Amino acid sequence: MKRRMILLAVLAMGLAALCAGGVSAKDVSLESLLKEMTNRAAIAEFPDPYYTCKQASSYDRASVAPDKPGWFANGDASQFVREEMNGDRKEW
Repeated sequence: MKRRMILLAVLAMGLAALCAGGVSAKDVSLESLLKEMTNRAAIAEFPDPYYTCKQASSYDRASVAPDKPGWFANGDASQFVREEMNGDRKEW
């Protein structure tokens, strides 16, 4: 029941976005993505404008479960996005 309510909410937001208008052909928005997802011909074409999805995570695979050793493992192997100063502490 909860999944159905979430799905209905997402569909309602999508319909509202489709009705809102005002999005140019160059913008990637919820409206343009919904149109693309429901357009079967678009599956065989590259998106216009071209876009990518990128993710950064510091997840350490040694963290398996709270009852296992190394649960708080934090070995990023220097794979971090940036350095920041938080007060007098350096964070990655």
